Amino acid sequence: MPSETDDGSAQGPGTLPSSWPSGTAEGCRRFLAAKCGSTLAAWLKHFDIDNDSRVTAHEFGRGMRALEYEGDISALFATLDTEGCGGLSLDDVDKAQARLWKRFRAWCAMSFISASDMLQQISQDGSETVEVEAFTSGIQRLGWSYGHEDSLFNALDYDQDQTLEVSNMKWLDVEIRRVRRKEQAKARALEERRVKGRLPQAKAKLDEFRHFLRRKYGGYFRAWRIVLSPNDSMVLQKRDLLTACARIGWAGDARLLWQAIDKDDSGCITIDEFDLQGAASFAHFKLFIEQKFGDAASAFRALDKFKTKKVKQPEFIDALQAHGFHRNAKVIFHGLDVDGDKSIVEEDLLFLDKWKPLPFLVASPNYEGVATFKAKLLKKYKNYLKGWRRALDVDNSNRCNWDEFEAACKRIGHTEDIAGTWRALDDDLSGFITLAEIDSSASQQLVTFRRWADEEFGSVRSLFGVFDFDGSQEISWPEFRRSCNIYGFEGHSRSLFTSLDVEGNGAISLDEVVFLDKWDGGEAVEELRRRSTLCASSASLQAFAGRQTSRERRLSQGPARSPVSSGPSAGGSRAATAQPRSRCDLRPKVRCERTGFGPLEIQALLDGLGIGRSQGLSKSDERGSELEKAGFHSQRAALGGDCRAGPRALRSRRGAREGAGASLVN
Repeated sequence: MPSETDDGSAQGPGTLPSSWPSGTAEGCRRFLAAKCGSTLAAWLKHFDIDNDSRVTAHEFGRGMRALEYEGDISALFATLDTEGCGGLSLDDVDKAQARLWKRFRAWCAMSFISASDMLQQISQDGSETVEVEAFTSGIQRLGWSYGHEDSLFNALDYDQDQTLEVSNMKWLDVEIRRVRRKEQAKARALEERRVKGRLPQAKAKLDEFRHFLRRKYGGYFRAWRIVLSPNDSMVLQKRDLLTACARIGWAGDARLLWQAIDKDDSGCITIDEFDLQGAASFAHFKLFIEQKFGDAASAFRALDKFKTKKVKQPEFIDALQAHGFHRNAKVIFHGLDVDGDKSIVEEDLLFLDKWKPLPFLVASPNYEGVATFKAKLLKKYKNYLKGWRRALDVDNSNRCNWDEFEAACKRIGHTEDIAGTWRALDDDLSGFITLAEIDSSASQQLVTFRRWADEEFGSVRSLFGVFDFDGSQEISWPEFRRSCNIYGFEGHSRSLFTSLDVEGNGAISLDEVVFLDKWDGGEAVEELRRRSTLCASSASLQAFAGRQTSRERRLSQGPARSPVSSGPSAGGSRAATAQPRSRCDLRPKVRCERTGFGPLEIQALLDGLGIGRSQGLSKSDERGSELEKAGFHSQRAALGGDCRAGPRALRSRRGAREGAGASLVN
């Protein structure tokens, strides 16, 4: 049998040389060639038995003992392991043979779909057994042009029976899977690079377009009905948007605008994607007229109390209030008045009969439903992050919309008030939820990991390449733990690995971590951080919301104190109704310094927690400190100084300031 030469080919083995540089890479190559005919043959038969392209110290020792090596195996391994990574590749042993083997593997993976397919194509008669002559001529005929056919055959012929079978080609199926993963990752990387390059431009175009519509038409819902969908369809196709942009004279890039609006790549957008707040207002209005009047025509006749077949804004607002509709009727009227003549006719309401708004637009938040949903998600997937990845965020967009949420509910068997559950999760009516609403701790853990990866490696993808020592496109738990220790990750690596291992096979693939790079830098990560912090803070809010003392209930239900006069001011004296001095109002000027949310955002959270405007905090209530821990403080402008002042200082300032009855929050 041949022994190898410098170009990777092989020569026949003779008697083992009487002397060589023992304990060196050169000595190892000569030993392996003399024993097996070539380094590659020895590598495949005795060392890389599991086809993972990496040989541990144990595997190396086992192979060398099988070949009856009499030297110091541990010392030889340490000599070959020049990078100290605890494993060897064929390149560490023989670079020439490694180049040949790499070329052959790559060629096979690109030319055949399986080991059986390769042997059948080589034999030409469908046989899965190939001899040396057929192998040599077959791979040349199929396009192999790098030579060394005999050397490759002898390396693959583990049993030395002068034939190749499927059992000799297990490495090919492994290589084909690796190549597929590599190509998929490459395609995703190119697409992500393209999207990331245009996404900021698309967002800017959307902001510009919205500003244009508001300036020209006064509101998004009205603009939708006038120019985007003049036939009152609540679904808009791409061509309709392009036509509308041209018609109204908007000079921006309409195709880029579409990319920003159609976030789910569905090929169409609905009114709730374009103006969710406006859609919610009109959904409530539609529900009101259906329950009160039956249909839009009957509603108009009831509102047209003077029977002029035309209703002006004051008449519209008064009539709605008289019938019990207490939402912002002015906004509704503005959206209905497509002609801009300060009046509406019956036809302006008829589109409501055809429109089927999303059910969550009129649903009340159901926090018990959230608890039930999370329990079922955890029961099915054992881990919130796995549940998020497998059921909710299946496209790895880091956002879950209503359609995805509905599908997830069906998948886990959650049927109780799906709309109310969604509304409780999407408490800011943004149209999507993030992992922070499901598991704030897991969300913060991923944010920490993503930030660390960016700082240390530039991206999670780059980190994966560094962690993946053997180039197998998979990272096992020992590799992950070792890498985290080496590179200084201080988080909980075990829980992070378990969460990221969505398939549960004990290894992380690139697909399972690369989604983190889609968070598009600081903006998305910061948004997730803010949501995570707010969700964590809500636990404190729920705690103090449920511990109102009986004394506080009596105070909140008791009669208001007598008005007191405020001190003199430039505008003269005025009266204000004093609230109990031992209490401070939770609502008007609240903000969260830790998250940066403003009054309206916090109001939505407090509404969901059932804390009304009249509720407050007793001076002795422990809930005040819990609020402070959660990061909530009154506005600096309201206090005229340090927004972290204590309750006693606040009461002192409140008594001294004009309008002593104004309510403050610590």
